[in-house]
Formats: sequence, C-alpha cells, structure tokens
Amino acid sequence: MKTKIFSFLAFAGLLATSCSDNPDYPVDSAKDFGQVSLSDLGVDVDDAEIVISRADVETSDYIVKIVNADGEEAYSAPFADCRDAVITLPVADGYTVQVHSHNVENAAWNAPYYYGEKSFDVKKNEITSVGTVNCSFSNIRVSVRYSDELMAMLDGDAAVTVKCSETGSSLTFGQSESRSGYFRALEGSTTLGAEFSGMINGQLYTLTKGLSDVKAGQHRIVTFSVRSGGDIPIEAGNVQLGGEGEGVKLADGLWLVAAVVTEDIHGNVTVGEEGDSSAQRPGKEEDQEPVTPVDPEKPVDPVAGITIQAVAPLDLDKQNPTNLSQYIVRIHADNGIYNLEITISTDSDEFRPALEEMLPTQFDMAHPGALESTLRDDLGFAVGDEVLGHTDVDFVVDPFLISLLAGYPGVHTFTISVTDKEGGVPVVKELIIKA
Repeated sequence: MKTKIFSFLAFAGLLATSCSDNPDYPVDSAKDFGQVSLSDLGVDVDDAEIVISRADVETSDYIVKIVNADGEEAYSAPFADCRDAVITLPVADGYTVQVHSHNVENAAWNAPYYYGEKSFDVKKNEITSVGTVNCSFSNIRVSVRYSDELMAMLDGDAAVTVKCSETGSSLTFGQSESRSGYFRALEGSTTLGAEFSGMINGQLYTLTKGLSDVKAGQHRIVTFSVRSGGDIPIEAGNVQLGGEGEGVKLADGLWLVAAVVTEDIHGNVTVGEEGDSSAQRPGKEEDQEPVTPVDPEKPVDPVAGITIQAVAPLDLDKQNPTNLSQYIVRIHADNGIYNLEITISTDSDEFRPALEEMLPTQFDMAHPGALESTLRDDLGFAVGDEVLGHTDVDFVVDPFLISLLAGYPGVHTFTISVTDKEGGVPVVKELIIKA
C-alpha cells in the first residue's frame, strides 16, 4: 500500500512502548532525586549502507540502558517495555541513555549491530525527557568474494578465514558463501586478516590480506582474484599477518592477489590497492620478486563492463522535468550486479524534512534488508534476488513518486551507484528531477 511510506504515525506508535523503575538500582535516602521520562524516547537508525526509514525499522527488541557518570547501570529494559516509563534517579550530571540493537558478539553471520547514546542530567524534583537517540551501524561488516577467473582455476574447495587478532574470533567464507560476517569493533584500532587457502592447478596456495585500522561502521569487501602482467604494486602500510605477504606468484606473469573496497557509514568508498608480489609460494622462497610502490596520485578507473543509461526522453546528469512520459534508467554489468545503491537528496529546505520522514533516502536494491517490502510493494522497485547477480536491471521511478516530487519546488536527485561482484570502483550517475 502506497500510504505505508507516509506512515510516520506508525513509527511513533512503535516507539510508544512500557517500563518501570529498575528495582535493583540502589536508593540512598540521603540524596536528592529527580526523574527521567522515556515516554518520548525515539530511535533513528542509520545503517552504513542503508538509512532505514522510521516506519520500517523494527526496534522493539532493542536494549535501552541508563548509566551514570561512573558507568554504573541504573536501568535496563527492552525498548518494547519503555512506554510511559518515568524513572527516579539521584540528582547528578553526566547520565547516559544507551540504545543497543542487541548484545554484540565478537564475530557472527548477518548480525549488524546498531548503537547510539545521549547524555542528560537529572535535576532535583524535575522530569527530564530523553527525546530521540540516533543509532548507527557500529560493528564491522566483512564480505568475501572470489573472481570468476580464480574460481575456474580452483581444484576442490577453497576458503577464506577472516580473523580478528584482538578478540581471537574468526569466520570462514567458503566459495559459495554469500553472507556477510560482522565483527566487534574495539576502541582504538581493530586489525583483521583475511586468509585464503586453496588448491590452484594442483598446488596449495595461501594468501593473507591484512586489514588494518578497521573501525566501527565500515564494510570491508575483500576480493581474491588472479592477475596477469608484471609486478603487482604493494599497498603501502598494510599489515602482514602470520608471515604472509600481500600477493602470491602463481607462474611467470600470473599472480594471486587480493583487493579491498571500504565503504563507511557516510557512504564514502575507498578502494584498496591490489596485493603485492612479495608473498612466497610454499617451498619456493627464491621466487620472491621486488615490488613497486603505489603512486598515490594515480586515479583509479571505474569498473569496466558497467553502464548506467537513461531511456529517452530521460537524460542522466541533466535536469529533467516532472512531466516526462517515463523515468527509466537501465543498469548493465557484465559480471553481474552486486550493489545497486540509490541515494535520494533535495535542495528544497521545505521538502527535506518530509523526504527523510516519508521515504528511505539511501538504500541498496541488491541488498534491501529491512526495506525490502517498502521498496518493492510501495515504491515498485526491483530488489533482492531480482537485482543481485543480474546483468541487466531497470531502475524505474513511477508516476506516484514523481507526483510527490512535483509538489515541492526544487531540484531532487537520485544518485545511482553500481558495483559488480569483482568489487571495483563504483560507476555513479545522477537522475535529476527539477520541480
């Protein structure tokens, strides 16, 4: 039903959930007390890759905690139990309400963790309202891919084990593993290592790609592949784990390499360089080759084989009116689409608050997550299995959404970003609507 995307009231009802004071919190009769109200507690959830609309996020199982300035827990309950809660606490500054999506594990499959906090003070004989807590993606997502060329050379099963040196946790990605792994982010810095092990043309090879300075909110996409040509440049400053280097020489002019793409919580993408040629083939230490430093000024080209084209009378990267007969953008990827990310923005100050309340403003049509129903049923987009791995997909903006944009004078932009399963630099185009 189209009206679902306008259901801000549904979200408000979701937030209106009931609690009582924590009976285990120590009470000192000599202290002054105030109160904190959770009746208006709201949660805005911002994913590293998808901004989840308020009407679609399911927060009832989120954990709400209040801690004092010393980190002592004063209150804890599921979000669903927090309706009309008024909690009595000793007068003090520096309380913090914390919202956790769940108790985060060191490593787990398909377990994105969201966390937010907000500080407040408790004053004598006053009721303090908490308001909205902004939660963001707060652990580390890791995806592993194998190129088609590497898959064709493998003899039997291969696997990539991603390890966290600080927690001693690990997850193993087989050749057919499509899930993402999620790792706890530690204060300071977290180091991960992605270790490939497999038989290639009858020979066992291992290659470890070090992922240094990994932070909460990042998505590290590691792609193992083969490259032909001369020396493979080294990625300066990368950590080498277990004595392994960043690349393996398979034969003259043929290399096993690993590349990393990093997506952060703001949607920024950083492309890591290929692995170097300094790693040694088992039992062939004499094969070690000199390496060539990376030129940091050399630009990285977008992935070949990906095109984003408008269907006439639409024109990409130029302003289009709201009275065209159709708004269709054709996406093609030779190697199959892996990410088809849409970001909706506007220069209208009047429309911007309404846009953020009514529509998901950033989403991945290939990996829709909790937005799948809204994107498919309410907005009419192809999502999930209709996109992931396909070579050709249409992004169609239907008349209902165009009529909504037409009601707000300004420039409204759909930024379309596409990557394939090789994990290279995204190809980006803009569909611009002028109302």
